Amino acid sequence: MKVYSNGDGRTDRTGAADKQMLRLSVSLKVVNAIGTFLIIGIAPPSVPLVFLWAFTSRLNLCSFSYWRISAQCWLVDED
Repeated sequence: MKVYSNGDGRTDRTGAADKQMLRLSVSLKVVNAIGTFLIIGIAPPSVPLVFLWAFTSRLNLCSFSYWRISAQCWLVDED
């Protein structure tokens, strides 16, 4: 995966890196929603499936954490 901390963000006038990260975040949320429906909605309940769901949810939602942390750092930096 591309490292987004390389260089200065002000040099990317088109915002290509931000758009790519946003697309990744949205697509992984969709994958998480479909996976949740399949694991919890269709499959028979079991303890291993709960662990599988917990693992895949954390994996698919980790890109969203990037945006939350960036927004919090931006607010702190502005004050």
